[in-house]
Amino acid sequence: MLPLMAAGMAVNAAGGIFKAFGKIKEGKAQARQQKWMAGQAKKNELLKQWQARDALVRGDIDRAQLGIEAAAYKSKQRVGFAANGFMLSEGTPLQKIADTAMLANFDERTIAYNAEMEAWGFNMEASDYAAQAKIHMINAANARKQAALGAFTTLLGTAASIGLSAGSSGLFGGGGGGGGGAAFDPAASSYFDKIRAGS
Repeated sequence: MLPLMAAGMAVNAAGGIFKAFGKIKEGKAQARQQKWMAGQAKKNELLKQWQARDALVRGDIDRAQLGIEAAAYKSKQRVGFAANGFMLSEGTPLQKIADTAMLANFDERTIAYNAEMEAWGFNMEASDYAAQAKIHMINAANARKQAALGAFTTLLGTAASIGLSAGSSGLFGGGGGGGGGAAFDPAASSYFDKIRAGS
């Protein structure tokens, strides 16, 4: 009878160890997935930061182009008024040229504002992706810790079950004596120390 009981406890121990390592394997898989998701979020963050810078650069280019076009138009106005005998320093010619400058300045300010708002939107998206990356990394660490805890709990339960079975059956010296029947202590395993530490 005792050999059969010993064999049963051995099977129980093997099953507990198998379940424990299964939890560790599952935790590692979840951690890898979370790290991958963190990497994708980081890539998106960098992309949005680049788009924000690009929006500002495009705004500067558009403003410069508008300035060139406005200057050319004002020059054309002066030539036209002068060719028709108008004084450029007074009256309608002066007002027209001033209006052109004012409208050009307004358009430049509008372009700058639009570029800044576009960049701001991209920067907000970049911040969101950065936060997501941090959350995924935290989830990865938690997955490893939970896996280690689950494995530890499984082994502890298995060891307790085997110890109770052995004690009640007197398999290791009649149920209470001696240290020859000490159950496996998962807390003493350096491997699980490393797992709990996240290595």
